[in-house]
Amino acid sequence: MFLRFLMLICGMALAVSAAFSADPPDHRHSVAVIIGNKTYQGRIPEVAFAHRDADAIKTYLTQVLGYREGNIIDLRDATQAQLTSALGNRASHQGELWGYVRPGVSHVTVFYSGHGVPGLQDRRGYLLPVDANPDTPEINGFPVDLLYENLGKLEAKSVTVYLDACFSGESEGGMLIRSASPVFVQASAPKATAGMTVLTAASAEQVASWDEENEHGLFTYHLLQALQGEGDKEPFGNGDGNVTVAEAQAYLDSEMTYAARRRFRRQQHASVQGDGDTLLGVVPEAPAQVAALTPGFQVQEMDTIMVVGEVRVNTRSGPGTSYEKVEALGRGTEVEVTGKVEGKDWYRIALAGGRTAYVFAPLLRDSLPTPAQPAVGIAPARPKAGDSFKDCDVCPEMVIVPPGSFEMGSPSYEADRADNEGPLQRVTIVRAFAIGKFELTKAEYAAFATTTGYRGGEACWTYEDGKGEIREGRSWRDASLRQTVRDPVVCVSPEDADVYLEWLSRKTGKSYRLASDAEWEYAARAGTLTARFWGDGVDDSCTYANTADLSGKKVFTTWDEKAAPCHDGFAYTSPAGTYQANAFGLHDTLGNVWEWTADCWNDSLAGAPTDGSAWRSGDCEKRTYRGGAAVSYPSSARSANRGGLKLSHRAYDFGFRVARDLN
Repeated sequence: MFLRFLMLICGMALAVSAAFSADPPDHRHSVAVIIGNKTYQGRIPEVAFAHRDADAIKTYLTQVLGYREGNIIDLRDATQAQLTSALGNRASHQGELWGYVRPGVSHVTVFYSGHGVPGLQDRRGYLLPVDANPDTPEINGFPVDLLYENLGKLEAKSVTVYLDACFSGESEGGMLIRSASPVFVQASAPKATAGMTVLTAASAEQVASWDEENEHGLFTYHLLQALQGEGDKEPFGNGDGNVTVAEAQAYLDSEMTYAARRRFRRQQHASVQGDGDTLLGVVPEAPAQVAALTPGFQVQEMDTIMVVGEVRVNTRSGPGTSYEKVEALGRGTEVEVTGKVEGKDWYRIALAGGRTAYVFAPLLRDSLPTPAQPAVGIAPARPKAGDSFKDCDVCPEMVIVPPGSFEMGSPSYEADRADNEGPLQRVTIVRAFAIGKFELTKAEYAAFATTTGYRGGEACWTYEDGKGEIREGRSWRDASLRQTVRDPVVCVSPEDADVYLEWLSRKTGKSYRLASDAEWEYAARAGTLTARFWGDGVDDSCTYANTADLSGKKVFTTWDEKAAPCHDGFAYTSPAGTYQANAFGLHDTLGNVWEWTADCWNDSLAGAPTDGSAWRSGDCEKRTYRGGAAVSYPSSARSANRGGLKLSHRAYDFGFRVARDLN
């Protein structure tokens, strides 16, 4: 029996093959098992494109290679019992697949798209059934080496295995194994034996990517492109109608590797062991309608000019927040709209240099609106400070803040004042806007992450064991703090906040954003001129704000007399609404967590916008933050205090509060 294995593993992707004869094999009696595990139980993130991957391979097998539908065991979201039933177990290889095989006649293909995990005890690679626990694959996973062993006993004429999975414990949707770093849990790949050809899609330290634009695994998409004929064309192949391992490798090295670099800023290289002349596929006379070769979306052509509305927008490489950012466009920017994505609320726009990008449709408008003129003698209804609303069940509660003017910054005589808090300047907020009643909670952020599969960072600055540093494995899910779902989300960067806000805007059709630096201070002051919305002193801090105090000093024993002389019962973050609100009805504008704003960092207020808009010049590699945190001295919890940090900064005392424009 000739064995031909093709395996895509995150960190150790393999393809193993034996040579075909010069003529393509007859597949009338060939058999396939196709498994697409997309939706998992419990906390495990879905594998977004697993079903499409499985559909594409099935189409290729039936329409190109000639497999019969009745000879395909087609499983979607397979359980442990279903995998064992189809492929056998350690005691017996005679599963359903064994019963389909004609000894010495049938060619066999097994395809799997879904999660894979390493065994923490034995470091073997396991396929993950949808009902399995990723922390204990030795008990409920399906071992990759057992798969090979059982397939080797089938007496088939050849065997091909496609495994599109990650075996590092990490996935595009987040870590699968609790409290484990992928650096330390990589599974060991089964050894290739004589007569096998091995294609490695990613080296041991690399991650296999998803192709979100085409809605497939990146390797699966490019492999199918190669097998459908791209690998046989110059400069990759010789045009003889067959695709060899060497030709497929040349295509993958060029096209897949560049796609991973450009889209994800990742290194992902394919490599080969064995005979490069081994035949992998046959180019069809007419390309089959393989799902991987059809775009994931269709665009209806347009030709019109629109402008960016009241919020800065991020353009994307595709119609959705899962696609990479291309560039940001400021409020009022004129754009050429060249198409509307069918079935999605996204426009395609033209960029300089012949490039294209996509933008969420509600963030563009036909023309800048002019202020509404009230009827003679009738005053328009004005929003009232403290009125609140929610746009959806999982949306944050918003409070309406009325227009007005204030002195931004701090006077020279304010205690603990920094130079970047001046010079004082008059700012006029001309329109009412809405801002979060509370800092965004962990539950609200989790609703977004669960829906979209957004991972965010897997490292965060925390203070543990007497030392503050960036730690791998810490994230908003586990920031080393004891938090409830009503506590503010932490370990989120400005970039994370922007992605969340784009999702919330898309979900609600409203223009959600971060508040500008000026809007934030205006909302935090709530009409006051003192250092804090309750006054200048810190003795009453425990009533109004969660800052460093005597409760926290029990944990942070090195704190000095700068801590507030009161107890609030919290050393770290506290649930939303624990402390008294300011006059606008906003809670925790001071203390609890630092809050990101929309402004680029500038080390003074000289030249800042006076209309309340965000400051889009200065050091835009950094973002301004406000408000102080539970682990900050009260001297930081002042309405005028401000700082700036990198866009990628994640820390256990940083979160954000949302804002949105009012219609």
